[in-house]
Amino acid sequence: MLSDRDREALREIQCRLLADDPAFARDFSTDARLLEDDAPSGDPVTSAFTLPLLLSLGLGVLSLVGGSGVGGLVFSGMAAGFWWLRERHDAGTYGP
Repeated sequence: MLSDRDREALREIQCRLLADDPAFARDFSTDARLLEDDAPSGDPVTSAFTLPLLLSLGLGVLSLVGGSGVGGLVFSGMAAGFWWLRERHDAGTYGP
């Protein structure tokens, strides 16, 4: 959180920027809105799938490096399953 003094300094910078180069300021604000639209929603279910996905993928790589092809295949399959579940949840489709 910004202090009042920092907020005032930021407002002054923004006003100077708008006065000096309005086209740049307009482009920058458009880019900021686009980034906000693309920001993740923070859906807890999607986040719940992400951790097991990353863990199983990491364990699959470690298994392959350690020489266990079967372990790598199993953990990679688990990662694919978590990825599939996560994508299905994001798309809102749960049926076959």
